[in-house]
Amino acid sequence: MNLKALIDKKNIILNLNIESKKRLNEFLANRLANSYPDVDEDLVLKNIYKRERIGNTYIGKNIYIPHCRVKNLNTTKIIVVTMKNNYYDDSIKNSIKMAVGVFFPDNISDIHMELLKQLASFLKKDQTQQHFKEVQNANDLYNLIVETKKEDEPV
Repeated sequence: MNLKALIDKKNIILNLNIESKKRLNEFLANRLANSYPDVDEDLVLKNIYKRERIGNTYIGKNIYIPHCRVKNLNTTKIIVVTMKNNYYDDSIKNSIKMAVGVFFPDNISDIHMELLKQLASFLKKDQTQQHFKEVQNANDLYNLIVETKKEDEPV
């Protein structure tokens, strides 16, 4: 998984002050639409909620991975957000500390399921969790994600 190609440094946001899943999803949809002018914010939000109705995208360890297909997006994009203050999610009976929004082009094949599986596995590793606790800024987090994944990839 080449995270470097999927994550822009500008889409790593630390200590975001969000108080609910609704506000978080609105933030992610807005961020994606502002970064990619051909993307419709309302449609992204609608697709996030459509995906959530299928099943909650909480993966454990206080990490939420909202994801969906997005019309007019040319390539998969990831937005990483850490919370300033956790918010409690009643649907999972746990707090959310980090969200990783994953947005796929509308015409992507089913390979996106493999990407989500690898990403969830990577995020839940103890080593990755420790790195997230040590970062000082978005640039540090970006470098840790990219470098840590390189070390983990098979040779």
